[in-house]
Amino acid sequence: MRQVALVWLALAGCSIKHRSDDIVDAPPGSNPDDGPPVVTPPDGAPDIDAPPPFDVRDVPGLRLWLDGAQGVTKDAQNRVSKWADQSGNANDATAGDQTRPDFVAASFGQLPAIHFGITRMSGLSVRDAATLRWGADDFVVEVVTRFKNDPQANGDGVGCLFQKGGQGAGLSLFGNRDSSGAGAGGPGATGRAASVVTSRTVRATGALNNNKPHVIALRRHANTLELRVDGAIAAMTTGVDTLSVDNASAISIGSLFNGAAFRVDGDIAEVIAIVGDGSTTHLEKVESYLIEKYIP
Repeated sequence: MRQVALVWLALAGCSIKHRSDDIVDAPPGSNPDDGPPVVTPPDGAPDIDAPPPFDVRDVPGLRLWLDGAQGVTKDAQNRVSKWADQSGNANDATAGDQTRPDFVAASFGQLPAIHFGITRMSGLSVRDAATLRWGADDFVVEVVTRFKNDPQANGDGVGCLFQKGGQGAGLSLFGNRDSSGAGAGGPGATGRAASVVTSRTVRATGALNNNKPHVIALRRHANTLELRVDGAIAAMTTGVDTLSVDNASAISIGSLFNGAAFRVDGDIAEVIAIVGDGSTTHLEKVESYLIEKYIP
């Protein structure tokens, strides 16, 4: 019976082969044991496996995000009356009629910025809000700037990049301020965190007033206060873990007292403030984003 069946298969045009003969010339990926086939997209096609682009709004603890390319309201003279917060917290920076800084469409290459000058009063302020009171939490404030304040060339010689608070509790980030927090002190930058009874100061002495882009940051992490320049620690101190920086005053950007003092002689393109765990878990991502964007 078996022989009859084989004869019938042969007459029907069928052939019996060993299994290995079936896959000798099979294309790659057709054998299930090879795994899924590798598909190479054509030139110029998007990589569907690439991670999504970085979005500052996804950073945990984001409290303030000012970007020169977004949310800038200008008057007929191209001066800035409002710089809208992109964090979702509505911490907008505003200026009165007489203290509006200038909008520069192409300051950092082709990227826009807000220009603060020392020849006339100009500055922005952000009203106090619960999201801007950080207590003893970890935080980082990142400011993208290029300034040229020179203590020998003008009466101020000090640029206020960011300040929340005053002589009491608060925090500040300055260009060209000395380590005591009083007056001009050279071409570097200074950060300060203070409670009502104590304060800590960090200062970078390198030449930052060279009219070149820099990412300058003040960061508290546990017991450490850091002054960061272009993604690296430039100076640090300790003794800040219980130091409360809560203060009910407004934030000043570009100068103090609505332009009356400590004016930045230069441009600010972006400001990012983060509180809590995000200031550590997303620090590298935020600084990489800013450095790649602004520093050639």
